[in-house]
Amino acid sequence: MTRTGLILAGGSSRRFGEPKPLARFEGRPMLRWVADALASRCDEILLSIRATDEAWPFQEAVPAARVVRDATGDRGPIEGLERGFAAARGEVVLVAPCDAPLLRPALYGGLLASLGAHEAAVPRHEAMDPVRAVYRREAALRALRDPGIVSPSALVDHLDAVFLEGDALRAVDPGLASFMDVNRPEDLEPARRLARPGAPAASGRRRY
Repeated sequence: MTRTGLILAGGSSRRFGEPKPLARFEGRPMLRWVADALASRCDEILLSIRATDEAWPFQEAVPAARVVRDATGDRGPIEGLERGFAAARGEVVLVAPCDAPLLRPALYGGLLASLGAHEAAVPRHEAMDPVRAVYRREAALRALRDPGIVSPSALVDHLDAVFLEGDALRAVDPGLASFMDVNRPEDLEPARRLARPGAPAASGRRRY
């Protein structure tokens, strides 16, 4: 079973004030931390960027990755998923956000182990998280033919999905650090604190 890692890096970064995927966290671009978390589980890495973004800074941050550009740039993360699934070579696609530098490879190990014959495996911590998830590529592309699917959550709703939650989720990420999003520069320090041993679990999910 071939696997593609798809990093959604096409947001506007309005709250961050600069291109968030390229912002430095502990000496490296956040994008690189996410790519490294996926690399051990994937045969290739794709970077989904906006229609107006220059590709070279992203390629420089993750030289081994392929860049996939949005076509219109006005559909949000669902466009990044659709374009990424279409470009992926893997039968299974591991999706990740660009702003989660504490993402744990073990989270994807747990999702892959849960996938079985399902079309998607999705973590659920306080809320369903469709952008830290595993999808069967062909099933996702079939579902996306429906123009009514306008968000990642709606995509999951149209698939046969299994959820990783509760004790099973904490078994692969005890501190739930994978769910720490860095939306603003002031979030960098809490992320650093969460990375320390014995830190409390992450909280505060966004709805996609």
